[in-house]
Order: sequence, then C-alpha cells, then structure tokens
Amino acid sequence: MGLLPYMFMLVKITALACTLNIAHAADTAGALWPEWRGPGGQGHAQGSGYPMTWDEATGHHLRWRTEILGRGWSSPVIDRDQVWVTTALEEHADPRRSHAERRRWQLSGLLLLLFAASVTASLRFRRHRLGLLAGMALPSLAGSLVLMLLPEAQVLRLGDWVSRYRPIFIPKVATPQRLQLQAVAVSLADGRILHRVPVFEIDQPRPIHAFNSYATPTAAIEAGRLYVHFGNHGTACVDTASGSVLWRQQEIQTDYVDGAASSPILWQDLILFQADGQHDPEVVALDKKTGHVRWRSPRSHRREVDPEMQKTHATPLIIQWEGSEVLLSPGAGWLYALDPATGRELWSFRYPDGGYSMAMRPVVAHGLVYVCTAFPRPDLLAIRLPAQGRPAELAWKHQRAVPIMSCPIVTGDEIHFITEGGVLSCLDARTGALHYKERLPGKFRASPSAAGGQLYWPGLEGTTHVLPIGPRFSPGQQGTLRGSIQASPAFTQDSILMRTDTALYRLQR
Repeated sequence: MGLLPYMFMLVKITALACTLNIAHAADTAGALWPEWRGPGGQGHAQGSGYPMTWDEATGHHLRWRTEILGRGWSSPVIDRDQVWVTTALEEHADPRRSHAERRRWQLSGLLLLLFAASVTASLRFRRHRLGLLAGMALPSLAGSLVLMLLPEAQVLRLGDWVSRYRPIFIPKVATPQRLQLQAVAVSLADGRILHRVPVFEIDQPRPIHAFNSYATPTAAIEAGRLYVHFGNHGTACVDTASGSVLWRQQEIQTDYVDGAASSPILWQDLILFQADGQHDPEVVALDKKTGHVRWRSPRSHRREVDPEMQKTHATPLIIQWEGSEVLLSPGAGWLYALDPATGRELWSFRYPDGGYSMAMRPVVAHGLVYVCTAFPRPDLLAIRLPAQGRPAELAWKHQRAVPIMSCPIVTGDEIHFITEGGVLSCLDARTGALHYKERLPGKFRASPSAAGGQLYWPGLEGTTHVLPIGPRFSPGQQGTLRGSIQASPAFTQDSILMRTDTALYRLQR
C-alpha cells in the first residue's frame, strides 16, 4: 500500500472516531483514555507511532511492567500521568481446597448435564428408554454423587485430565470467604504504584461465572475523579490525587447470577450503568458528586417465562442523533434508547431472534447501530436509527461466526469482528456483504482497537495480532506477553497500555 492511500485511510478512520458521540467525548475530554474502549467508546485511538510488535521475553518495545495483585479483567483508564485499574483480592480458607472445590463442581456439573440430557432423550425415544437410563442416566447420576465423596487429591487429578478436553459446561468459581475490591493507580511514566485504594471489603460474596472476575467492569475517569463499579458490591468515587474514597453507594442490588461485567459511563453530572439481572432489570443513573440515585429506568419488555433470559452484561453508549443526546442500552431481547437526563424510554427495537447475556457495547456508524445478541445464537444486527418519524428498523443481519464476548469495530466502510475461537470476519458495514473470513491462532475475548492504521486483536493466551485495516485480509505482526489477556488495551501518546491476568504493561517504540 502506497503512502497516499495509507494517509487517506488514517484520516478517514480518525474522522470517524471524532464524529461519533461528540457530546459524550466532550464530557470526558480531560482524560486521555476515559472509559472502556476509549474516547467515544468505539475502540478508536487517535495518533500514530504505536508499536506493532513487542516481546516480554526479550524486552522488545517494553517500557515497563508492573505486577497487579489480585484478579480482575477491567481495562486500564488514563488521566494525565496516571493509569488506573481495578482488582479483587480473594481470601480463601485453603487455596488448594478452593481449587479442588472448583474441579469437583466442574466434574459433577458435567455429569449432571449428561444425566439431564439422557433423561430428556429417554422421554423422546420411548423405545430405548430403559437402555438410555441404564447406559447413561443412572451412571452419570451415580458418578456425580461419588465425586462429592472423593478425596481432594483424586478430584484434582481427575479434573486436570478432563480439563484437557475443555468441556462446554463451565460452573461458578469457588467463592472466597472474603473479598477486598481495590482501585490501583500506576505512574504512566515509570510504572510505580501511586495508590492502592481499598474501596470495598466484602464478606461471603456471591459466586460468579468461571469466565468472570469480581473486578470486571472498567472504571470511568475524568479530571481528578475515578468512578469504580463492582455490581452488587457497590459503586464509588475516588479522588485521584490523594487516593481517598469520596463516597460509596451500595443501594443497587441486582441478581446478576454470573457476576457483574457492565462498565459505567459518564454523562454531564451522572454515572450511568446497566443493572440487568434475572429479576427487575434496569438502567441506573447516579449523581457524580454524591453517589445518590438520580433515576432508575426499568426495562419495559420482560421475559417472565425464563428469568435467565433477562440478564445482560452490556455497556451503554451515548450518541448524538438528530440534535438530541441518546443513551443506547442493549437489553435482553431489545435495544433501548433512553433520555440520559431522565431515563425516559424514547424508543426500543426487538431483536428478531432474541438475545441475552451479551457482554458487548453498541457500535455506531453510517446511521446504524451494530449489536451482537450472544445467546441463544449470536447474531450481528445492523439496526437503522429512527429518522423523521420512522421507527428503528433492521437494515441487515449476519449469523455466521459472530462473537459472544468481543465487540465488533467499524473502520471506514468495514466492520470487523472475531469469535472466541479465532474466526475473523470483515463485512461491508453498510450492507453486510462479506469481504473475508480468516482464522487467527488462539482464543479471543477482549475487544479490538484501531490505531495508526492497524487493528489490534488481543488474544487470551497473551499474543496480540496486529493487522492492517482494510477490506482485504493481510497477515500482520504480533506482540507477545506472558499471561492471559481479557482486558482491552488503552492508548496514549505513542504507547499502548496492556493488562494481563497478572500485570500491567506500557508498550512503546
């Protein structure tokens, strides 16, 4: 690719990132990377000169590495010379016992799932009922009961053997006896720990999904203030200069089932977040200065038959549309548009084939809202925003190789997305026509970013694939860190801030 096309593409991408969510970007203009997926919440970073290769083993393009104690999947946010992340320090009575407990429930749950499937099959195929019950149902039930009595050492050995095959059934993790939820500030310049702020101390926390952590929601930051959110365990405001907690809010209690994952966003004097649990799903607004509830907007469409299908882990997005500011909030089964000042529902759009438990954030371009519906089958929907009295309508949908966790990203006229298994797709963002479908090695849960004419795809095993932007697939370059990556990167100046399960890194040429 020559220099002129490259410059044209970079200008077009930068213009796209700047035109989306103008009002929202202005609210957090003082911060370099104020929230999950950056300024405007679309995954776009301005500027250039970011590294496209790095290697922790050799120190290539690695400026510093800082260990982060505890466990958390929240992405870094940046304000001036500070980088903030959240983390959860878990206190177990016996770490080995907790690991054995997790393995025990994994194996027992897998056998119980087999038992339920065999009983269902026996009811459907009556002629083979006795054979199914004798051959599958009773042994699986007996095996599950035996597992509860096995010594820990045998459970661990058996669990390690079964885990090689990555069973689909994933249970809740072993619940800690005590939990300390922290906000950690790191110096952007040299990686020193500036503040380690204990925000909440929780006894006997609720169990969460094995894919989740107790510190998954990404914080939101503005000049002098950090807003952290831990779902049921609370929301708080931290003074970034002193590290002191200014207020705490624990009034909002939601039956998340799998733990919280929706990140908060800032708009004017409000903190906005989704609280979509099994019962009474809603969107909540808190006062930034006091933490008091300003409004609560219950979902107008409920699925009372199956409460499991009411939950989501999505993060909302503020956009400007036809002169008004609108909060786009993906709920279970429906996309909602709310007035961010009052929570009043402006309009809603029903997903054609349903959808729940999504962990994405809407992407907006070309007058379309892109939403991944996750379960029971992940669809990518392109929803045309309402205009001149017309309701929102479906422009197109894509049903193959759509991600459940990772967000899509729009660059110019293309939309890109990747499944957990590494299937990378590029479509025409206006029509949904397929440009290419390729497979990248590894697994992917973090959301991608666009910076300097490149797309960054962080992998679960620590390798980030860096591919050139465009409608044609071109093999790119790689950066490798030790550990697992579930957080999305942050960009500032000429550096990338990347978080693994054990450390925070600054990558710089």
